[in-house]
Amino acid sequence: MSISTTSWNIAIAGGGLIGGILFDVTGTGSFPITIILLMTIALLIAFSNKKYAFPSSK
Repeated sequence: MSISTTSWNIAIAGGGLIGGILFDVTGTGSFPITIILLMTIALLIAFSNKKYAFPSSK
């Protein structure tokens, strides 16, 4: 359980750090592109692993 909590905290801190750097360097214009890129990566991972993560109930 503690590993899960630590992973979430690291992800939140990393997102804040990367978001702050993006905001400082490029402004808010890079946020939509970054969000679309991250969502696309997440969808590709989910669809490529749906056989294992979401087994059918046959």
